[in-house]
Amino acid sequence: MLLEHDAERTLLQQMFAETASLRQASESARANYRQRGTEYLAIRSEHIWKENDVLYAMGRKVLNEADNTSLLERFERLNSLAYGDKAAENFAQMVQEIEEGAAGIKRPIHNLSHEQLDAIFEAMPFEVTFVDANDQLAYFNRLDRTKIFPRTRSVLGRKVAGRFNVAFDDVHAVAPAALRHRLLLNFEGLAENVPADEIISELLEKTPS
Repeated sequence: MLLEHDAERTLLQQMFAETASLRQASESARANYRQRGTEYLAIRSEHIWKENDVLYAMGRKVLNEADNTSLLERFERLNSLAYGDKAAENFAQMVQEIEEGAAGIKRPIHNLSHEQLDAIFEAMPFEVTFVDANDQLAYFNRLDRTKIFPRTRSVLGRKVAGRFNVAFDDVHAVAPAALRHRLLLNFEGLAENVPADEIISELLEKTPS
């Protein structure tokens, strides 16, 4: 990650040095400038992901609350020295401008057709069900294949049960499919060739219904 910092600084220095003469630059020079900009954005994106998902996650495991408070105070002092007393206010303004600008950016999903979205959901190895804000069943995938919860097109638009929690009947319905491949038999179970469904059935008999 330190090498990425160096690469970013080098690219920015090169681009800043050429900015003043960019209007008079040749087309090939401009293309090279754009290429360095694209390269910088790619490095920056990867670097931010590594910080957010790897480095910071590791830090949260080893730093305590006192460490966090101390770090925050040091960052605030550094920001004030480098960017002035209104550093936090300026940062907040930058975030607001970025978010407002991003509001007009289309999400990648807008590039997909209904047919492509349907193909993606149908290719998923699990069932997906969507209920709208009115508690009406609006969509389910794996239409023509075996499902844990069998249903046909006739249920589309119907109200769901209206429950806000999983019921015991739901547990009984999905348990065999969900647990069958996860059971590990001990030596006695293997020797007696005990079926997984038999064990699951015994467990469900002890589960309220």
